[in-house]
Amino acid sequence: MKPPESVAGGRPVGRISRRASKALREPFSNQWRDLLSTRLDWWSNLSEAEQRHMEDLIRIFLAEKTMEGVIGYTPDEEVRLLIAAQACLLILGLDYRFYDDVSAIVVSPGLVVQRGSRRLDGGVVSDDHPALAGQAMLHGPVLLVWDRVANDARHPERGHNVVFHEFAHKIDMRNGAADGVPPLSSSLAERWGEHMPAMLAKLRAGSPMPFDAYAATNPAEFLAVVTEAFFVLPRELAGAEPDLYSLLRDFYQQDPYARARDALSDV
Repeated sequence: MKPPESVAGGRPVGRISRRASKALREPFSNQWRDLLSTRLDWWSNLSEAEQRHMEDLIRIFLAEKTMEGVIGYTPDEEVRLLIAAQACLLILGLDYRFYDDVSAIVVSPGLVVQRGSRRLDGGVVSDDHPALAGQAMLHGPVLLVWDRVANDARHPERGHNVVFHEFAHKIDMRNGAADGVPPLSSSLAERWGEHMPAMLAKLRAGSPMPFDAYAATNPAEFLAVVTEAFFVLPRELAGAEPDLYSLLRDFYQQDPYARARDALSDV
């Protein structure tokens, strides 16, 4: 028997597991709502319909994705909820199946040292051992460091969010490669091919940008870093690079800048 088709927040999300269907039949905890509104600065900017859709996506995500800790550490309910919510924000306007390749999320309480050799751009092999705050693996899990996740949530003004960064990589990998080009419509693909390489070249040429210079590493890191800026510092990105902002807005089918502006006008 096939898994049931489902709808989240009034939108179809395709076939989900029976476990996820069962989770959707349970009411969303008021304690969870309070935690989300307290710990995530963008949650209160969402419309009521967006919040209900997010609640459904979070329940499906938590039911279908394995979230486990490294040896000696077990992520508690708060950790699981806050990671799931931030991951689901990226697909609020997309298809839930963008995360089909997310096999599991591995959470470490502190930085993880990467062992072994690494192949860098240009075929260079490095034997250094960098400390990782997160890592997304093609056809594999996502690694997240909770200390970094919590710190990013406490200080959004710094413009970093490791959950957004690593799950942007997983969206990028949806078409089978981490190349900075996620699945796109034909009309968006033309704009993407015109603007994204030009923006990367502009950054590499030394032009100041409202996001981390690590974006200059390669096209995949460029997409991950600008996704962080799009959701964390939307006003700054829209003001400095309106073409880049509009491209990301049309891809993610969300407008965080307008959302935050409207929330301020309601105060």
